[in-house]
Amino acid sequence: MSRLPTAKASSTGPAPLAAVGSPKTGTLHSWKEIAAHLRHGVRTVQRWEESEGLPVHRHAHAKRDSVYAYAAELDAWWISHQAMLEQADKPEAILPEELPAGRKKAPLRLFLLISGAILVVLLVAAGVWLRWGIPRLGTRALSFAPRDWVLVTDFDNQTGETVFDRSLLTAFTVSLEQSTHANVFPRTRVAVTLQRMGRNLEIRINEQIGREICLREHIRGLISCSITRTGRQYALAAHLIDPLTGAAVRSYFEPVSNQDQIIATLGKITAAIRRDLGESLASIRQNDDPLPQVTTSSLDALRLYSEGNYLWRRGQYEPARMAYQSALERDPNFAMAYVALGTVYMSHIYNSPLKGKEHYEKALQHADRITDRERLFIQASHQDSLGHPDEAVRNYRVYLNAYPDDTNARFDLGRLLMGNHRAQEAESELQAVLRLDPGNARAWIGLANTHNELGRSSEALMGYSKAFELEPTWVTLGNLNHEYGFTLVQTGNIPKAREVFALALAKRDMEDHALRSLALLDMYEGKYRDAQGRLERAILLSSTNPAPISRARHHLYMAILLEGRGDRRGQLRELDRASDDLANWPDPQVWLMARIGAAYARAGAVAKAGRILQRLAPQADRANPSDTADLHILEGELALAGNDYPRAADRLQLGAQSIPLPLGLAGLARAYRAANDTERAIPCYEQLIGLGWRVLGWEPQQAWISAHAELAEAYMSRGERDKAGRTLNELARLWKDADPELPLTKRLARLQKQVQNNEHL
Repeated sequence: MSRLPTAKASSTGPAPLAAVGSPKTGTLHSWKEIAAHLRHGVRTVQRWEESEGLPVHRHAHAKRDSVYAYAAELDAWWISHQAMLEQADKPEAILPEELPAGRKKAPLRLFLLISGAILVVLLVAAGVWLRWGIPRLGTRALSFAPRDWVLVTDFDNQTGETVFDRSLLTAFTVSLEQSTHANVFPRTRVAVTLQRMGRNLEIRINEQIGREICLREHIRGLISCSITRTGRQYALAAHLIDPLTGAAVRSYFEPVSNQDQIIATLGKITAAIRRDLGESLASIRQNDDPLPQVTTSSLDALRLYSEGNYLWRRGQYEPARMAYQSALERDPNFAMAYVALGTVYMSHIYNSPLKGKEHYEKALQHADRITDRERLFIQASHQDSLGHPDEAVRNYRVYLNAYPDDTNARFDLGRLLMGNHRAQEAESELQAVLRLDPGNARAWIGLANTHNELGRSSEALMGYSKAFELEPTWVTLGNLNHEYGFTLVQTGNIPKAREVFALALAKRDMEDHALRSLALLDMYEGKYRDAQGRLERAILLSSTNPAPISRARHHLYMAILLEGRGDRRGQLRELDRASDDLANWPDPQVWLMARIGAAYARAGAVAKAGRILQRLAPQADRANPSDTADLHILEGELALAGNDYPRAADRLQLGAQSIPLPLGLAGLARAYRAANDTERAIPCYEQLIGLGWRVLGWEPQQAWISAHAELAEAYMSRGERDKAGRTLNELARLWKDADPELPLTKRLARLQKQVQNNEHL
């Protein structure tokens, strides 16, 4: 290979094969024989095994000294390491008694063999010198520390064959990312940097642009790559560049006889680069799966996969999905394409967890076709997507122990922890992401959500502001618009929240979501008439959407609104429509159907709620705490509707222990009140009201508002007039402009009068 060091033979070099060990096999049977063969002390060669990958083998039993080695392997290892080791270590003297008898007086035949070996080494060194110029001495090319970063340019494709345009960069990056020594600067961060530089995001990253990025982001190494063609032969070249000086400190060149050898040859170059960056041979050998095996031997499949990555990053979701699918048609065993499709289907864009799970499992079935790094990440991501938080957290931590600077994986861990009410742990992980990548807008959003979870809304707003400075368009993106708006609501800035929702309303693809956000804000203030008109428009806009989940949720919110207006018939009609929307959807959507079922039970439609429970029970993943909690809440609401208060309390208590915590608490409080157990009901209401931000903008919001009146009634039943008055005053402040005909408005007025008159319930 192009970067082999030129090494001179030395009197301290290895003895010829026949000098020691078995004359037939060339096997050395102890540390003493291995040390003698290499003409160094035992301690030195033991150190070389640990730090430099000296090829020493062990027998099956556990004794450390029961080792053996093959002289031919040691000779090859010595040729590639001699110069570097001679610079680092002075050879140790070997006492005469350490030498086997055959080494004390070398016969003429042995002398001739040694001379021949020296001549071969010199000829190889001369060939490398003549071909490449300056010999490489085995020292690292840059002052490159472990966990420093490198940036890889786009490949300069001089062949005219488009199959190489993005595919070679993908394969090269996959191979280089196996390193636990060097970090590859990800393309997602490149896009952010280009944006800050005022550059077109579509610009090709050549050596000049790459150097600018390196200097801005303090990236220690730049790797420039190219492919050329002469006749039927190809050539791959790479240069390792010091961004500070612009000088190429190492160059690599590999001729390739045909296309089938290109991917494998890329792996050779990346292994050489890793060694020149200072990674030990032992580490490279441990983390260097053959590139055609862990990607694909099909350049066309790799091209389609790379195209899918490019399209997905740019928001072209369906073309990206089709590209991944086409890649699998070219190579049905392409594990990375299965991973990509699993991620696609698990995303909020497609919301098809069953398909996502299927593709993740297929990727893991082809575990020999992915790198160790990919395998660790897939295992974590798979458990995450299944909603198995404990297992996912463990797997993420194993992965991050090996690759601590992977900001995507650390962000995923932070998001997972935050979503499972482990906000302080999440905050620590997200802050670690931002220390590595201060321009990571996703991490700022995650930190904002974490601060909301911790009740620090002002800090949350700062996080959102920082993210929107970095990504201005995100203020109208998906659920971010909704979350940001309701954070403003939590801080009391309702006019600003309406402005934020209005920004999304002006976008055609966000109109129905913005209408729903505005409707929920209207309901928060008791303006049900305004909210109903908005939800009707949202339902109409979503009627042509092939994915029914948003439409079903619009109907569920309409049912909650009509429940608040006292319109039971309308409430049941909307629940029927929500249920019908999901009836033929291939993924069960346990969480949403369970909430529809619980609403049926509250409306007294026990038979319909029971049928939903019967359908969901075998579909729910019992290892998913969110699924099981939603089912427990449905079971509890059914028991409450049937006046089975002990069972209702038991099921709802279980439901209040996971993600749908406010829904479980609301039901549990009502169950205790229905059982005339005021002493247990009051703490549940107090806890529910104390959740604040965590109930705004989704299904438990109206239960949270009603809880103020219910808690006031409970206080009054115990004669605690002051507490009841404070609770009612909070509701009155929120509903100062509420529709006067609403049952809760009338109830509020009646309770306030009773408190003023010091009446007991």
